[in-house]
Amino acid sequence: MSKMTRINDASSDNLEQLYKLTGKSKQKLIEIAIEDLYRKYFLYKADKAYENLKNDKDKWEEELKERSEWDSVLKDGLEDDK
Repeated sequence: MSKMTRINDASSDNLEQLYKLTGKSKQKLIEIAIEDLYRKYFLYKADKAYENLKNDKDKWEEELKERSEWDSVLKDGLEDDK
């Protein structure tokens, strides 16, 4: 299903330039830009959540304890199967 969204002249000019430079369709360029922005926002939110976790002393200590417990799982001898 196709939908129409209006963009300003500057964005339209940039889109046209990208089209000429890459040879990708304008639709594909918009899809790439949206996916890129979505991923950046996802990582931004994850970074903020991690920052909040580190700023809470009790929760951060709990996180480090859990990581330590998981680290012991990694020492299961599988690295010796070379």
